[in-house]
Amino acid sequence: MLVEALTVGDRGRTVRLTFDELLRHHGGGSPSGVAHAFKALQRGLPLLSPDAPCERRAVAVRTAFAGPGARDAFKRTASKCSSRRWPSA
Repeated sequence: MLVEALTVGDRGRTVRLTFDELLRHHGGGSPSGVAHAFKALQRGLPLLSPDAPCERRAVAVRTAFAGPGARDAFKRTASKCSSRRWPSA
């Protein structure tokens, strides 16, 4: 079975994050928010860096959808977001 995953770069290494990993990180309270973020990242990351995994610390997210599931998934994928990279909409 093929498991879909997000692939990002992290200081020279490649990190793969599956939906299940993001859901576990979030805790499961808002699975639809995790799914929303996963699909947005799945579509957006290759557009930001088509030839190689996008460096996760270079990712900035601006969204009106700031629910806890999406927020946790975006933050986990972008790695320890600062307020500069996670502005309130």
